[in-house]
Amino acid sequence: MNTSIENEIWFKQILEHTDNVEEEFPHWLRNYRSSARESAETAIVSGLLPNRKQEGWRYTSLQKLQENTFYLNFDHTEDSISLKREWLSGVKSHRVVFNEGRFDRRLSDLDGLPESCFVGSLAAAMDEYSELICDWVGKSKANQSSIFSKLNNAMFKDGLFIYLPQGMKLEHPIEVLYLSGSGDKLLLSQPHNMVILETGVEATLTERFISINEGVHFNNYVSEVFLGKQAVFNHIQIQQQNNQSYYLNHLGLSLQSESDYRGTFLAMGAAMARTELSVDFKEPQAKCTLNGLYTVVDEQVVDFHLDINHGISHCHSETHFKGILLAKGRAVFDGSIVIEKDAQKSQAHLSNKNLLLSRKAEVDSKPQLEIYADDVQCSHGTTIGQLEEEQVFYLRSRGFSEAQARRLLAMGFAKSVLDNIEIEPISEQLEQLIEGRLTLGDTQ
Repeated sequence: MNTSIENEIWFKQILEHTDNVEEEFPHWLRNYRSSARESAETAIVSGLLPNRKQEGWRYTSLQKLQENTFYLNFDHTEDSISLKREWLSGVKSHRVVFNEGRFDRRLSDLDGLPESCFVGSLAAAMDEYSELICDWVGKSKANQSSIFSKLNNAMFKDGLFIYLPQGMKLEHPIEVLYLSGSGDKLLLSQPHNMVILETGVEATLTERFISINEGVHFNNYVSEVFLGKQAVFNHIQIQQQNNQSYYLNHLGLSLQSESDYRGTFLAMGAAMARTELSVDFKEPQAKCTLNGLYTVVDEQVVDFHLDINHGISHCHSETHFKGILLAKGRAVFDGSIVIEKDAQKSQAHLSNKNLLLSRKAEVDSKPQLEIYADDVQCSHGTTIGQLEEEQVFYLRSRGFSEAQARRLLAMGFAKSVLDNIEIEPISEQLEQLIEGRLTLGDTQ
């Protein structure tokens, strides 16, 4: 069968699983989902689907994903899951847990939150915050990126919703766990997450994407983050799903004047993991810092796509991603910064550095910088290399084995990203996880 026809059939099967929500959600949301469904159907019929001929999907194949038939989780899952200590940060936090894309009240702990804010289930927030959600949902560029974001908009039933009103400063971080792989079927989870921080808010959010078992599953997330004036948002995403799973995450950021977004992204799991980040500066003096680290082993594919648009003057973006590749691991980094004509006094810096610890590993890195303004400070670059043998020899002369020496140097390479995580227990956990993956690479 023709590959394009197989592609079309697979997406049609996914879309056909949409359930009836006429009585569950407000009228405006039913219309929103219906419109998204029509947009997805148009894309499918028109053949506007991801394939290797498109530049954005040139290095990433969906073939293995599309060998599976996935089912939506319409029913609430059984209350049989317990939280493992290694899934938690180890610090006092406001905890939200989603099981197969649905809010799990039993495992969540939201005691101590101020009454004027909301942290929890998007579905539960629909009654009290329907008008607010209506005003903001779909307004970020995360909803414009691909057929997968259209599917999410057409089919989501729940997700994370955070609303912090003007001037609020949360003392403790918000900690979110997305648990997947608990059922017997191959499940597709599609949470739609929204974070709205008003003027002067300060908050920290950590998100972990975890597989409960070794089964195949597929998660397709859309996350929209809106920062008001002078809001400060520390955001950590840790993707550590099993090596049989598939992970897509579309994150759209919308930043108003003097807001400060600080994001750190760790990718350590999944057979195929793709993260699409879109940054939109809405007003001057906003700042966005993106740091990332991916470790790829065992024929995994990790794919990061960044779209940073400077359309307003006096904004600042700093983007630094690093990759460690072992065995037959593959990585893709496609970072694009556009400085538009009116974006004078912009600062934008983009770098991608990759460390190959195996001759069979592969990375495709494509940083891009387009400048249409004449008064800016910008830079971009990429490096792909191996460990320096002189450094390995030096450590071996100090009593380390060759494997230990290489792991130590690789951890030093990763440290600059981990140092951006201010929650020390999380930073320590990640060091242990990365060291474990480096050890796994020794045998491959």
